[in-house]
Amino acid sequence: NVASVPQRSPFRYPGGKTWFVPTFRRWIASQTVKPRILVEPFTGGGIISQSHLMLTNVHVTGNKAESGGGVFLGVGDGIFVGCTFSGNTADGDGGGINYQAPGRTLRLVNSTVSGNQASSGGGINSISFSNANTRLEVVSSTIANNSSTNYGGIYIEAFDTSTATTTLRNTIIANNSPTNLATQAGGGVETFQTLGFNL
Repeated sequence: NVASVPQRSPFRYPGGKTWFVPTFRRWIASQTVKPRILVEPFTGGGIISQSHLMLTNVHVTGNKAESGGGVFLGVGDGIFVGCTFSGNTADGDGGGINYQAPGRTLRLVNSTVSGNQASSGGGINSISFSNANTRLEVVSSTIANNSSTNYGGIYIEAFDTSTATTTLRNTIIANNSPTNLATQAGGGVETFQTLGFNL
């Protein structure tokens, strides 16, 4: 059983922001008690989640967003098994997946992230902040043929005193442009670890 996530949100189409932004401003101004957390509304072209997210045999293809062209996952843990993230585009970070969940773990198993595009982190973008340790674990998966302006395959960054750790095992990372793996000093500590059998 394979689920396919199509592009359906009106915010993904031309004119969507033109309608949404003034409507949202009117709504937030009318609230007596303002929300503590707001998610940028143009994240997650296919899927957006602010809690634990488990995907099994899901294909997320052909979506577009400002951030997280295929999936945006914040706050919660994620487990993606047997999934494909392909042909997604982000104007900003994370063409295939944008993961920003301090102190949490995203685990990809037997999955493919391929043919995605972004400004940064064409395949996967993983960010850690709030003085926490964010983990990305990639097992028996393929991260290939993703492209970005800055970092093509997997990009990790840690801010303040946070740590961002990516662990790879039995995984193929190839033909991403301009780089396969990249970090950038954001003030924290970024680490790639190999547990063997990677190409």
